[in-house]
Amino acid sequence: MSSPQLISTIAEEVRRHQDGPRGAQLDVEGGLDRLEQACVSRKPSPIRFVLPLVAAAAALCLIWLAWPQGSLTMVATSAGPAPELGKWIIPKEPTALRFSDGTAVTLAAGSRAKVTRLTAHGGLIRVERGQLVADVRSREQASWLFEAGPFAVEVVGTAFDLSWNPVSDTFLLVMREGIVKLRGPVVGEGRTVAAPERVQINVGNGVLHSAQGTELAASSQESAGAQQDDGEQGSVDSGASGGMPSTAAVPTVDKQDDWKSSARAGEHVEATKALRRAGVANVLGAEDAPTLLSIAQTARLGRDPALAAAALKALRRRFPKSVEAATASFLIGKTHHDRGRYAAAVTELRRYLGSAPGGAFAREARVLLILALHGAGDRASARAMARAYLAAHPNDAHTPRMQEIAKP
Repeated sequence: MSSPQLISTIAEEVRRHQDGPRGAQLDVEGGLDRLEQACVSRKPSPIRFVLPLVAAAAALCLIWLAWPQGSLTMVATSAGPAPELGKWIIPKEPTALRFSDGTAVTLAAGSRAKVTRLTAHGGLIRVERGQLVADVRSREQASWLFEAGPFAVEVVGTAFDLSWNPVSDTFLLVMREGIVKLRGPVVGEGRTVAAPERVQINVGNGVLHSAQGTELAASSQESAGAQQDDGEQGSVDSGASGGMPSTAAVPTVDKQDDWKSSARAGEHVEATKALRRAGVANVLGAEDAPTLLSIAQTARLGRDPALAAAALKALRRRFPKSVEAATASFLIGKTHHDRGRYAAAVTELRRYLGSAPGGAFAREARVLLILALHGAGDRASARAMARAYLAAHPNDAHTPRMQEIAKP
């Protein structure tokens, strides 16, 4: 009996029972006997036809599972040009980036950030300066990484505020939902931060403040906007600061790269010693521009200002036309300013503004230049620049100091 005939026979038995008198009893034993006879009478299908079909279906499943899925896509809410992967975004107004997995990241006005990588499960967003508010959708296999200066925040699904101030070397993480893992200076390879905790870190002096909810005095906006004016708060002898490329994700390649693993763990003194052991001349003559910036940052945090200065000078000498070389001028200028060498600071900061008037640190460079001019005794130039700054930025973290300098 074929399969259709078998099914038809069973259906007929069910119909006949349902249509019969209410008192009729189903012949269970007889039905089972007839079903058994029908099954025995069927000729089994040859297995040689079944196995290839099963194998083919399994192969198709494996191909489907292994086939690469498309990367996430993003759109911006601002009316400006569409954001591009790997390109810096400097919004003039708060701008939300929305991703196809439902994740939303809002950049504060004046921030500088870029989406470095997108995959099917997440991406990498790097913040050079400023603040962002993230709402990461929790999904299976979700994987997002946020880098801010030398810090990295690993996310699966959560909501938080993050800011990085490259001038004061201040990092702030405010958890609103969920849990993240934080890596970088002071916290080392991984510290778990859960809502509603707030963590503020000053890299220059190695101080960490942690509190629950609103107990932390500094708000995320204050941390994002506040810049040091004259090095009185949190500055160190080695001076220079800036949005250096993160060393958190740099792999150890060989013995000469031991400093990278130490820097990644926040052990900057050990990293500086490893750089010295590897031979400063060899390292500074072999690395690329971004790595030379990273070496300068590592040496500064490792209390080796001579090595930091050497790395910045090597960067400017070997890659004079690069963006990193312009940044080196800003960092050298800030180093001179923080150490009270105001005339030298004026020279370097003017050099930076001349080569990168709209650069990542242009606003910070103008503030430092005004302070350096004032410190060097050129009060007239400082006053004129302070008044121009107040006209462009009437209400920011530097307003009180600029108003003081701008007085007749």
